[in-house]
Amino acid sequence: MSKNKIDDTDLVSTQKKKFEMPHIYVILFVFSAIAAILTHFVPSGKYDRVLGPEGRTTIDATSYHLIEGSFPNSV
Repeated sequence: MSKNKIDDTDLVSTQKKKFEMPHIYVILFVFSAIAAILTHFVPSGKYDRVLGPEGRTTIDATSYHLIEGSFPNSV
């Protein structure tokens, strides 16, 4: 055989590994962990509710105020 021929095992070892999507539980855990961490940095706030037209309760866009935050339990 010729010296220029490449063996199939050489091709497998030199190819880059393609990106593989992580399992859905890993993705959900990461998003949950990020959300839990952000609860310590995003300030707690509240809008006042007012009676709007047609008797529906709506939110007053200019009434935002900070409230005392309470961190959720980690357990």
